Amino acid sequence: MAKNLARNCGKFSGKILHQNFSHYRTIFSSYIKAINPKQSNMSAMIASKFDQPSPPKRAKTTAGQNPSGIGIAIRSKDVLALSRGAAAPGTPNIWVGTGDRTRDAPLPGSNKTIKQKHAEEYWQQPPHNILLVPLDPEGNKEPLHVPGCAMKNGEPFIFSAKEQGDAMVTACLAKKWVPKCVCPVQAEADAVFARLDTCIELDEAGNPKLDRKGLPKADKKALKAMAQKIVGELPEGRAEFFLSLCADYTKLVFEGDNDGRPFLVDEIVRGGIKKGSDAGRTALEEGFEESGVPMDFLEEHLRPTGPVEYISPDSGRKKLNETYELLIERGQMEAFWGAESARRRQMTNWFCPIGYYQYLPGIDVNGMEDVKGLCEIRDGRWLSQAEAEAILDAASLNILGHVLKH
Repeated sequence: MAKNLARNCGKFSGKILHQNFSHYRTIFSSYIKAINPKQSNMSAMIASKFDQPSPPKRAKTTAGQNPSGIGIAIRSKDVLALSRGAAAPGTPNIWVGTGDRTRDAPLPGSNKTIKQKHAEEYWQQPPHNILLVPLDPEGNKEPLHVPGCAMKNGEPFIFSAKEQGDAMVTACLAKKWVPKCVCPVQAEADAVFARLDTCIELDEAGNPKLDRKGLPKADKKALKAMAQKIVGELPEGRAEFFLSLCADYTKLVFEGDNDGRPFLVDEIVRGGIKKGSDAGRTALEEGFEESGVPMDFLEEHLRPTGPVEYISPDSGRKKLNETYELLIERGQMEAFWGAESARRRQMTNWFCPIGYYQYLPGIDVNGMEDVKGLCEIRDGRWLSQAEAEAILDAASLNILGHVLKH
């Protein structure tokens, strides 16, 4: 397995280093550095002189807003042409992927939704998404493995159950999500909350800083350190109990609802614009990450369709997304996705919406962040427009609806 992972990273590295795609270097810089530091340094020098991305272009906006995200509707190109004897062109299909975020819906044989049941496993607030763990084809826990480009020593690694469990519990405690299987007694949980509540930011006078709600502002760095300390003091086996709990919920997620649909969000290509980037560059990066379509192909074929405002039904917050359309032949899209998804699954079995990897021993956080970005979408497939509209999340529907009108 380790040889396969190393060889797989090599494939990514070779592909990047021998193509003049500056965008690839941005996403995979940590991969290249881990695999071949000398070659990485030389590539960086070349990129700095001759291969810098063009200056960001201002995206179209409404009411003076800057877009904070992008969306790409991928539609089948081949059915646009008239078939023999057809009176009108067909309706293009929509490319849809299944993400790692939790979709809430009723559990089969229960009067509760999956999120309601999951919330009962925690004292006070639960995570906003269910932590997923790798499972083998029989539904048993499988050790987490990551490629060398996600490790500080550059070597592929397989984590033990304790290492993975410790990291997952630490990530939860740093967010004040306290699992009942970790702290089974109320008094124990209260003591943990009391220790976590001491991690607040102070002003120069030593008084607590306040957040937007007027509450003491959490010191995130101190919270992480406190969470790690608490986990280090836990009785033996507690973290592994939580890992087993997450495995049970991972099974529930993939077994799905009464229709057999997994409790996961189906979406089109979407992503936030990082600080210092722009909509066009983000569309290329997210397009490759979430659909497997090469960036040079995207750069040539993406059609801008303008910005659209999205209002979250949960928070009421407004967001402006720059939108694009990609028309592509069905077979070509399936080939791109098939090759990339197979390569990524060989590289790692990570698939989880919560970034607990930052607490894994020996991990290169930046490298693993890139790996996670490549593993957020599974089961890419073509659906009819009606089928897609029936299952897509609200944000994807907002983008798709805009693209179809433009």
